This record gives sequence, structure tokens and C-alpha cells, in this order.
Amino acid sequence: MSNINPTLIFGQAQAWLEAQGKNIPEHQQRDIEVRVYDPNDGAGYYFVRGQSALKWYRDDDPTDGHFNNCTLEDVQCAINNNARVQIVGYRGTSYGVWSSWDKFAREVLDAQT
Repeated sequence: MSNINPTLIFGQAQAWLEAQGKNIPEHQQRDIEVRVYDPNDGAGYYFVRGQSALKWYRDDDPTDGHFNNCTLEDVQCAINNNARVQIVGYRGTSYGVWSSWDKFAREVLDAQT
């Protein structure tokens, strides 16, 4: 199991965005999300968001404005099943999409070590 601590993942994503030259205004940084899309469940995804980077959450329907807490095991299961990963910003701005956690980790997480 890789370290998927939500605070660590969010911090590394922020560092990657800065290294990419993305000058995101401070008031918009709270809206940045790292999303892990559940490959087996329609539009659902797990996410960690800047304004609450202490936990992973689950959003089953992105159009209803409701989400739930989830466990690290839930996120790890999606990762193990080749979930896509995306970094999303204010008003849905996409900063990057990866076809697997491994590709995301190589570009975003490993680049910071």
C-alpha cells in the first residue's frame, strides 16, 4: 500500500502545481482537489480538497452537492483497480489527468522527492 495520507497527497499536488508554474491565487487554492475516480462506479470519485485536506471524501453524484467521508481502504481499493486521477481547481479547471495512480505518482508525487 502506498502512502495515501490525504494531507501528504494534497501538499505534494500543491508543490507540483507550483513547479508547473501554475500561479493559483490564494483564495482559489482551497478549491483545489485531487480526485481518484472509482473505475467501477459511474461518476463517483474520492477526493481531498484544499479547504479540508485532513480526510478523503467520496462524491457519488457530482451534480447533487453532497459528499461523504470514506476510509483509506476505499481509496486504496479504487487505486488498486486502476482508477484515473485528476487535479481540479476553481470552477472545474483541470490541471492534469492521469490514467492510473502509478502514472500520477511518477509525475506528481515522485517529482517532489
